[in-house]
Amino acid sequence: MDGPHSPFGSIWQIASATGWSIHYILWRVDYLTLRLMLLDQPRYISADEQKEKINADGRAAGADDGSDIAAQFEAELKRYKRK
Repeated sequence: MDGPHSPFGSIWQIASATGWSIHYILWRVDYLTLRLMLLDQPRYISADEQKEKINADGRAAGADDGSDIAAQFEAELKRYKRK
């Protein structure tokens, strides 16, 4: 599966997924929101690509169970307490 190749393809994807008109997308929704929507869209990853993304600990690289964020928060908290 290949993504859009131009801004018009991105607008078409958003319009088809949300039912919004092109006028609404262009004039009522800010650009940052549109970009975040496109970055968060589901996409197909082949089995070969998935195998390449497996970390040494056996978790998928894209899996977000919150442990990475929690570990980063704990590290920042420890660094803050040292000061």
